[in-house]
Amino acid sequence: SERGRMNDVHIINLHTMHWTKLDKSGGGPWPVGRSFHTACCLNYGEEHPQLLVSGGLDKDNNTLSDTWVMDVETGTWKELAVSEDVKPRWAHTVTAFTLRPGLVEATMFGGSPK
Repeated sequence: SERGRMNDVHIINLHTMHWTKLDKSGGGPWPVGRSFHTACCLNYGEEHPQLLVSGGLDKDNNTLSDTWVMDVETGTWKELAVSEDVKPRWAHTVTAFTLRPGLVEATMFGGSPK
């Protein structure tokens, strides 16, 4: 852990109740350790489900403004470009909506700026 801020990912198989920790050695960037972030599932239908992680506090209690998406099947992360209008925040919520197959939007609400 980074002074209490972690960036590890564990996935549970709900049929077997077995937890698996994702291996970071597969290459590619990972988000920094954080707490008080938000996360939600994005499911486009045909594509692999994805985990969206946004904001929070880093190990030095700096407020984060980054947003990442992880492909759940491959365990690979990709950082998304975020508009300057989206201010850094923590203790906020994000909810995903499937508007139609292949079109998913996420809504961010509230939080603390510093």
